[in-house]
Amino acid sequence: MEGNGGSWHGVELRHLAALEAIANEGSFSGAGARMGYSQSAISGQIATLERLVGARLVTRLRGSRKVAITPEGQLLLDHAKAINARLSAARADLNSARDDGTSILRIGTFQSVSQTLLPGLFRRLLQEPSPVDASLREDADIEHLVDLLAAGELDVAFVLLPIARPELETIEVLRDPWTIVVRQDHPLACLRRPATARDLSHVPLVTYERCRSQSFIEGSLAAAGAQLRIVSRLADYRSVLTLAAAGLGCGLVPRLAVEADLEACAKGRLRMLTLEDQPPRLIGLAWNRDRRPSDVVDRFIGFAVDAGDRGPVPT
Repeated sequence: MEGNGGSWHGVELRHLAALEAIANEGSFSGAGARMGYSQSAISGQIATLERLVGARLVTRLRGSRKVAITPEGQLLLDHAKAINARLSAARADLNSARDDGTSILRIGTFQSVSQTLLPGLFRRLLQEPSPVDASLREDADIEHLVDLLAAGELDVAFVLLPIARPELETIEVLRDPWTIVVRQDHPLACLRRPATARDLSHVPLVTYERCRSQSFIEGSLAAAGAQLRIVSRLADYRSVLTLAAAGLGCGLVPRLAVEADLEACAKGRLRMLTLEDQPPRLIGLAWNRDRRPSDVVDRFIGFAVDAGDRGPVPT
């Protein structure tokens, strides 16, 4: 296919959306299911797009129904993602305020933030002179929250830094140190100093299921000389504390997760030891830089940074 042909004025947003869907799904049928079109409709849109831009964008993989994006297609896809993101941002801006003047703030968060920082932030919002209608989307998958931000489905979201998304802007809110939670009768409870990586060698550990921050701390501990022995991975930090209280092992959790359930720690007679020689989780806020500046988002960011500056709740 000639690279200098085509009429770019005929390129439509649906063509670019189809290209992005194919890149995400890896097939015409998957892209069709994602967009609500038939396979033949998606194939036709891509054929039209290739004719308009004068380049082969998608190639079929031999012996498979899967397809791959060509180098030329990848170049166009990078622009398509930016265009689709800007369109989503425009839609979100148009829907950001009600006719009655009430500001709408859609917040993404994850569990330990929801249970510690957010209650105070919501109280601050309720004290605002202008009405703010805030909604909350909690998700353990931080990457999903990031995708919702980029798509304009959220206005601001708590994330774990760093994130590499050029369309998003971030700010650090809080440094959340990792801790070891042990029963009062555990040998580590006798330490009169913060715990270190080497203290955890061969000690049974109960911790969270694998994610980016979990993999980072485990790799950091191993690099510092710890021979990790993880006996259980759980989907909820509360469960980690419960099993630590039952004596199954020592809990490896961020401090904010412990603060979210101080009552359970007190009942379980647990002691928290900060891992002094390990880097903390960096909790931040992210928002879409392509969106129109919003006073309510700016105020919320200011409230969150102020709350983070006050530091963790004493234990």
